[in-house]
Order: sequence, then C-alpha cells, then structure tokens
Amino acid sequence: SKADLVLTWGKPAASVAIDARITGTPLVTMVRWWRNISSLPVGSLMRRPVDTVFTSQYKELFQVSKAIVTNNIYSKNVIERWQPVSKGKVHVSYVPILDECTQKGDKGGFLTIVTPEIYGEVQLVRELASKMPNENFLLVNTPEYHKYAFAGLDNVICEGYLDMEEVWSRTKALLLPIYQNDICGTRRVTIE
Repeated sequence: SKADLVLTWGKPAASVAIDARITGTPLVTMVRWWRNISSLPVGSLMRRPVDTVFTSQYKELFQVSKAIVTNNIYSKNVIERWQPVSKGKVHVSYVPILDECTQKGDKGGFLTIVTPEIYGEVQLVRELASKMPNENFLLVNTPEYHKYAFAGLDNVICEGYLDMEEVWSRTKALLLPIYQNDICGTRRVTIE
C-alpha cells in the first residue's frame, strides 16, 4: 500500500527522494545534518563559495521535497543559499519549551559539554582540564572513542546518555565551543 507521506533526514534522504519521486509520494525532509547540504569540512556556509558539484548531487532531494523542516533560522538561510530550489519550502520549527522555566544549576558543579563531536570540544576540555585542575568537567552523550582522550585527567567525567534534568542540576556552566565550524541543529538553536 502507498504511504500518505514520507519523512526523511540524514544519510538515506537522497535515496528516499528518488523513491518518493517514483511513487509520487509527498516527501518532507528534516535538515539538521549538514552532509546533505555541503561537503566537509563545513566552514561558514553563508560565506563559503557554494560547491556546485556537491549540490548537484543532492538537488533532487530538495526539488522533490514538498517541505523542508529545520530547527533554526540560520539553517533555513543556509539551505536556501546552497539549494535555491528549496526557496519557499523551508520551514523553521523550534522545539517548544512548555511551562515555567526556573533557574537550575549548581554553583559548585561541572563545566558541561553536551554531545562532544568534531567541533573542538575534546581539545577544549583537554586543555581547560589540564590548566584548571580545580574545576570539574562533565561530557554528556559522549561517544565511546572520545572517552580515551581524557585518560589521566581526573577532573573529567564522560557519560553516555543522561536525562538533561539530571545534567542541569549538576552544571555550573554550559560550554559551547564554535571554533572554525558552522554549527547546525541543536547548537544553533541554543545560540538563537
């Protein structure tokens, strides 16, 4: 039976667009992952020259999509710059924060990084932890391979997935490095 709608994102998106075109099924694409937008390293996608060889490989994804959903204004602008066929179809959908927000945290708590990836977080924590031995660092949602980078640093704790309510109650300050990269998704939402 035919689906009413196909929702895609990430690695399979380009292939899913072909299937949606063939079957005539409306396609909605979610964008938080730059690898469908540009080649790596990302750099500044609003200033960097558009790589037309790369964008031509993904053009069908943006042509076929009836709607493209991202979670911040900056990403919308990047998508429309790199894939002009997407103009008029890109929508920003912030994740709502419902209810009252109360101040959380612990003045004696951790300097925290959530989801260390490839944007300088490991280097930042290694350098700060060695220069600030009296501060404690918490890395949440840490890939297993990053944990080895902190061997010998007793003031660094690497955790896997944790409920953020628990994390915020143990955090003094959230660190959000943005060195030489073009952050997307969750990090850009935090800045906006």
